[in-house]
Amino acid sequence: MSTVVAIEIKPERIILAEGQNMKGKVLVTNVAVGDLPKSAVSESEIRDLVMVRESLQHLIKSKGIRSKKAIVTLDIGNMLIREFDVPAGKAAEVAGMVRTEMIQNYSAAESDVIQFTQIGSEEGKVKVRATALSKQIVQGYYDLIKSLKLNPIAMDSNANGIEKLMQGCKEINGEAKSDKPFVILDFSGSGSVIHALNHGSVQISRYTALGLDDMNEYISSKVNSFGEKADYLGSLDFNREEESEIKFHALNFMDQWCSEIQKVIKFILLRMDDHDLSHVYLTGDACSIPGIERVIGERVFSKTEILTSLSNVQFRKPSDQDFLFQSIHAVGAMIRL
Repeated sequence: MSTVVAIEIKPERIILAEGQNMKGKVLVTNVAVGDLPKSAVSESEIRDLVMVRESLQHLIKSKGIRSKKAIVTLDIGNMLIREFDVPAGKAAEVAGMVRTEMIQNYSAAESDVIQFTQIGSEEGKVKVRATALSKQIVQGYYDLIKSLKLNPIAMDSNANGIEKLMQGCKEINGEAKSDKPFVILDFSGSGSVIHALNHGSVQISRYTALGLDDMNEYISSKVNSFGEKADYLGSLDFNREEESEIKFHALNFMDQWCSEIQKVIKFILLRMDDHDLSHVYLTGDACSIPGIERVIGERVFSKTEILTSLSNVQFRKPSDQDFLFQSIHAVGAMIRL
């Protein structure tokens, strides 16, 4: 496959990964991460096309990214994702039945862009994973890519990218991938997403609106009696032995956040044949906070590590390996099945 650039745009961040999928491995030649004014993107929708375009142009130029083929990947916050069975048939017939099912039974809008992947079949039925997304959101990203004079070749979901990576992965963080269920937990500014995997497939993904922005707001409300906002997370270090007011309030927030995450994990495990969780792998901006994995592990009662390496992902620049916890969704989107 030729080189592509995969783009993930969050409300606070842009992540680019350039590379190609070859012989079962993803070769990443370039990674770029940049900040984005929060007013530019809201709930996955591009609100300020010029601002986003200029930020992307700066990243592309500064990193020397040359690929003209572009893939966009989004989180599940504004996607409707459902799995169900429909009768087997010709491709056009199955597509029609999936669309009808999503609109009539799962509240997708008539104007939504609806796509699906077949994930199984038995006795005259096919099992599908269908996704519905607002046509306005899709059009916004298409217009963005075209305005950059790039060729849009696909739009992906982060959950799908994670699954593609894990299906071809034998080792995570240098250890053999467990046969037991595990979780990839994305903890970022505007929210958190829990991907539960078993046998190489994403069994369920859940989004919660609690994120790092909420942690900073919580600390600010406790520390600053005048209501002024400041960035307290940049100085937060859970590995420091000495106590501080910021650390104290951050730990209180983590108690609440982890309680919500633990509820979701318990719900997920009840839906699986194996109820034992082997690992929680942490991704997202929270990985930049020293000791965050220990704090989470102690509260969700599972071995928790920052995701640092996958056996089927190779970085041409060793320094880009450090960005895997941020670029994993873009890297997964490069895999076209």
